Amino acid sequence: MTYQIDLGSLTKNISIIDVIHEMERQDEEWGNNRSHDPFEWLAILSEESGKFAQSALHTKYDGKEDGNNRMYEEIIHVAAVAIQIADCLVRKEWTWNK
Repeated sequence: MTYQIDLGSLTKNISIIDVIHEMERQDEEWGNNRSHDPFEWLAILSEESGKFAQSALHTKYDGKEDGNNRMYEEIIHVAAVAIQIADCLVRKEWTWNK
């Protein structure tokens, strides 16, 4: 499945740019050829989703002033991991680990 995207329109969306930057940061930290199986990816995604949930709870119940910024940072991590999963599935380079 191939999609055509007008990259000119994406430059207007800071969230997409931030996700791309986070993906690049993850590639620098963990390497860009990660071929985890779907369950390993799910564990990574769940951990990142949990951090987002925790920041939302702290923002709501602790009234943290930087809460919105923290939630934004965490959801960018979630989005970056989700795209990394999609890329891995498209590459079809993963195997089931035992």
